[in-house]
Amino acid sequence: MLNNTITATPNTSDTAKPDYNRVYSQLIRRTWNLPTKASLAFSYTQEDLTLEKSIDVVVDNQNSLNELAQFAILTQKYYIVSKTGVFQFLRLNTYLYKVLIDAHIVLSNIFYHNAKITLKLMTDGENDNHQELIAHIHTELSAEDALEKLDEFDEQWFLDNMELIDDKLTFNVRSL
Repeated sequence: MLNNTITATPNTSDTAKPDYNRVYSQLIRRTWNLPTKASLAFSYTQEDLTLEKSIDVVVDNQNSLNELAQFAILTQKYYIVSKTGVFQFLRLNTYLYKVLIDAHIVLSNIFYHNAKITLKLMTDGENDNHQELIAHIHTELSAEDALEKLDEFDEQWFLDNMELIDDKLTFNVRSL
């Protein structure tokens, strides 16, 4: 399991906001040991712009920068639906950053890097106060093989981490 926290300090002046492209680039280069001259580009959707406004409000101390750094790493590993909602949920449940990164490593090994994982925030229809992240593992394996791989994930990792997850994260599999 990973025990490191990545810290990033964006370029700012008294009037300028942080350069998020630069922060993300630094984080990804350090995480994947890329050369400093590697070209990295980030595309922004309307949702990303909303997330950036949300981040502008919270990036006021080193802990917030660490959360932003960890979220940037997650966006490279998971396709995140409703980034703003997921970011806000993770700010309340910061321990899930490490859980999600660790889970991704195990899932990549079990599914042989052939799975796309979508992360989505869900609210319980019966209890509006209960929210959880759902990780949908999309794979080209047959339904039977995909369920076997999910069982393997449960045995190798999930069952040992259930207490830590605390009903805040669920994994399921979908055959394409």
